[in-house]
Amino acid sequence: QYREVRLAALLDSPDAFATVYEDAVARTNDQWQAFVRDKSPVFDRLLFVERAGVPGGLVWGHISPDSPDEAHVFQMWVDPSLRGQGAGKRLMDSVVSWARESGAGLVSLDVTLGNEPAIRLYLGAGFAFTGESRPLRPGSALRERSMVLALDGQGAPGPLRAG
Repeated sequence: QYREVRLAALLDSPDAFATVYEDAVARTNDQWQAFVRDKSPVFDRLLFVERAGVPGGLVWGHISPDSPDEAHVFQMWVDPSLRGQGAGKRLMDSVVSWARESGAGLVSLDVTLGNEPAIRLYLGAGFAFTGESRPLRPGSALRERSMVLALDGQGAPGPLRAG
């Protein structure tokens, strides 16, 4: 399930991710399974948004054991058929709630400059830009920039399923 949604994200929105489809699709099923299986249930949270039981988006949250006060959000994506219906907000609210419940005081993410729908979503969730921009991936003309959200103790759960 993760492989299917992740590959759909990379095909649909190649400029939103540092990973490129050609590299991801070349991974074996064992590599995909190991990637998910080897993550810590304490430090990683994979969430899917679904419609009629079919995954239509995902987000991954990670807390480094070396920096337990900061959660990082990545791989955020919503299928075009679900955009504009609150799916992105539910994903973001849920991963932020997980970070808060895990004891993080800060949530960070990176966004490709020019990805206005994502930027609006993140600004609406309370994130703010920090620092300078940098290449999305080596050799890319696309730039990304970090955003952060300081947590204030208020939860925002959403109707999602952990993967």
